[in-house]
Amino acid sequence: MLFFLTPSVLHSAGYATADLWVAAWGGAAFLLLMAPEEDAPHGRFAAVGFLGGSAAAAKILGLATVALPLAVVALILTLVRRSTPRRWIDVGIVGVFAGIPLAPWLGRNLLWTGNPLYPYFRPLFGGPPVGMSIARELAQNGQAGAGVLYRLLEVVLALPVRTVHPLQMAGNIGPLWLILLPVAVFLPGLRRRRSFLPLTVWLGCGLLVWGSLVQFGRFLLPVLVGGAALAGAALAALGHGRNVPVARRALMVLVVGALAWNVSTLLDPLNVGRLEVTAGVLRGDELLNRWVSYWPAARFVREKLPPHARILMVGESRSLYVERDVMVEDPYRVPELAELAARARDGAELAATLRSMGITHILVNQREMPRLAELRGAPDYWSGAGAHGRTVLHDFFVNHVQKVFGAPGVWVGKLIGTGVTPQSRTAPGGTAGSPGG
Repeated sequence: MLFFLTPSVLHSAGYATADLWVAAWGGAAFLLLMAPEEDAPHGRFAAVGFLGGSAAAAKILGLATVALPLAVVALILTLVRRSTPRRWIDVGIVGVFAGIPLAPWLGRNLLWTGNPLYPYFRPLFGGPPVGMSIARELAQNGQAGAGVLYRLLEVVLALPVRTVHPLQMAGNIGPLWLILLPVAVFLPGLRRRRSFLPLTVWLGCGLLVWGSLVQFGRFLLPVLVGGAALAGAALAALGHGRNVPVARRALMVLVVGALAWNVSTLLDPLNVGRLEVTAGVLRGDELLNRWVSYWPAARFVREKLPPHARILMVGESRSLYVERDVMVEDPYRVPELAELAARARDGAELAATLRSMGITHILVNQREMPRLAELRGAPDYWSGAGAHGRTVLHDFFVNHVQKVFGAPGVWVGKLIGTGVTPQSRTAPGGTAGSPGG
């Protein structure tokens, strides 16, 4: 319950389920690793490795937040218990079977880019250029402290800092962990339990790894699985131990208050809207129109465009609700249309190139363009096209695209030839999403 009532879990359930899968696979692997010593066949360690690898396969971040802490715990257990050749074989089995779920992803990256961990570790293993930059994301979130000592403090103090000042994107952790985890670490009765050492190692290692990365609360969920076990044990010990009654009651009031606050975070406008849809008070398309910026265009595509239409998404990296064949851009790279424009002679050649790719229409989301530019660290969305590319894009939008649907901030255009009347052309400038305005 402590884990599932964490605000990041409650919010991630609606759109970031990969983070929940990482937590599920990682938690299952840790439980198997912690099984009693006398019940330790080689098959159990194979399952530990496979589950840990599955966590990383669900989201590559799991390599840091699950696989690394799991490996540290496995090594410590091997050293603390009697270190025999059999135990080192078990550690090897964990590593081998962890690679099985990861093999397709690693192999694909190796074949396509020469870097099995692409787009990460490019300075070490190489690979094509990519707009994504962890260093830039850290700087945008205020995590790029000057000096080693300052950076170390950022890592160590990540949990209290992000409890008080959470990042966006399901970053709210809630105050419960700051209340119960210190209690769990310092309660004498818990420290004598067999599971205390591996749990604290799992938690400590995971917190340090998470603190060194982008500190989104949902990235911490795999670590909080182990934290929930410690926090729950602390809560049980406080409820039945010989503690000072006043202190115990005060702590219980804090815990209940923290849980109530966690649940109250569900009452944001989006979740209230979902409840309204469930209750029949609000129509589903009204909720989508309220929260999905490109929904009006997506609905037009679904209802009006022919089944064989192929859509190039411009200023939009998602394809949800667009029930046609789509070409979606990489939000961390220069937009596909800008790259093609930089290489084209004029708008006609750009349109011909798109037609050769099977593109029949474009869906342009102007609302997302500033955010996507910021994600790439670019001054504007069309950066990368160059002066020539911007001229080509303006020609393309004016003479080779016919707007067939428009709504505030989003529109759909059809690729056409040059014989179009001025009245049916896409208006130049910012209203069309072109770089000319």
